Amino acid sequence: MMFSTVLVYGQYRDNEYSYLGVSGGVSLFDINTSDLATKQGTSFVGTLSNRGAFYNAFDLVWEIGFVQSKIDILANSASGNGEEYVGYNMQSGQVKLLGSYNIILERLSLEFGPVLNLNGKLNLDEDDQKNLVIAGYNNMTAEDIRDITNVNFRLQAGITGGIRHVRLSAQYQYGVTNMLNNLNDDGLEVDNLKGNSSTILLMAVVYF
Repeated sequence: MMFSTVLVYGQYRDNEYSYLGVSGGVSLFDINTSDLATKQGTSFVGTLSNRGAFYNAFDLVWEIGFVQSKIDILANSASGNGEEYVGYNMQSGQVKLLGSYNIILERLSLEFGPVLNLNGKLNLDEDDQKNLVIAGYNNMTAEDIRDITNVNFRLQAGITGGIRHVRLSAQYQYGVTNMLNNLNDDGLEVDNLKGNSSTILLMAVVYF
């Protein structure tokens, strides 16, 4: 889940308005895959945005943001007895273009649209875990799976509600591209890894 506080500066005249926003908060990130055993991680996000009246009951929202995501992936313990989770973190930049349908003008709205996610490699939280073999494999290590796909497309949908200047928002992002696909060209133990990102966001929004 994500909780963020957004400070937004705007202009308003009748049903025409344009707001600039700055946000910060936390997110829950995971990868939907049957090829790795993962555990959802919690991290943070910050964005700059513009929300403006577009047509009839619709707003248009542009947003750019920085996201740090965390995830744990199961591996065999170094002792050879049992398993342990390997922690990773990942930095991403996002560009969003969202449509927003106002159920109640400036009170309750539904958001939906595409997200371009540009991310780096998976970074190990603990470097001494890099040689651990990923659970379910013979020689694929924690270090081997760091170089994931850097350009990914997501779809976002959610709901925002409250009063004009203070609102709460719940959003979900699903990755439509295979973010593990880049690993399939690395000569690993398998060459058909598949996984789609899954992110839940909860936000508090303050408009000025």
